[in-house]
Amino acid sequence: MTRGPYTTLLKIQELELVLKESQALHGEEKEAQELTEKITALREHVPERTLKHFDRFRKNGVGITKEVDGRCRACNMVIPQGTLNRMTAGKEDPVCPTCQVYLYLSQYKMEN
Repeated sequence: MTRGPYTTLLKIQELELVLKESQALHGEEKEAQELTEKITALREHVPERTLKHFDRFRKNGVGITKEVDGRCRACNMVIPQGTLNRMTAGKEDPVCPTCQVYLYLSQYKMEN
């Protein structure tokens, strides 16, 4: 099963949160610059269409969230099993049918 760009989106979102927190707490330019460079490098590996969708939702908070036990962690709604099956098979983008946020499916297994 392909994780596509979704692992990368999860890393981007995490780094953006660290950057925002770091700037608020420490205001260190050097660390902010390093994080910004990492984010920029990761964004280059994500297709433009996927990135636009992610950015649109990220502006308001969450661009990607985990699916756990058939539920979206952003809106906590149950995702129909047929939809999950199509997402897992790669026939459908992993997007929550309720809140439209990208889903990091539980079948993907996180990389270290």
